Amino acid sequence: MKSLAELIVAIADLAEAEGRSFVTVARQEGSKLREITRSLAVGLVVLVVAVPLLSIGACLVAIGIALWLEGHLGRPVAATLTGIIALAAGGACIWLFRRMTAR
Repeated sequence: MKSLAELIVAIADLAEAEGRSFVTVARQEGSKLREITRSLAVGLVVLVVAVPLLSIGACLVAIGIALWLEGHLGRPVAATLTGIIALAAGGACIWLFRRMTAR
């Protein structure tokens, strides 16, 4: 009977120690999760603001180049050259993205 009581006490002690361990790890992981979630949220907000601003800026630069070239080369050639420049810039961005994400 004594050994059965000791076994029950040992199992209860083990369960208590495991429970404390679990709570400690859960708190640490929860803290890391909050930090990562906060960082992700800030990154998404910056991205949501940056993409439209960059798009508008790129369009304005393309319009400026087209207007500048129009005075020297004419409207069709200016539009064509501006389109080629925009396509080259987009292709370079895709190439850089693929290079940065390749494993």
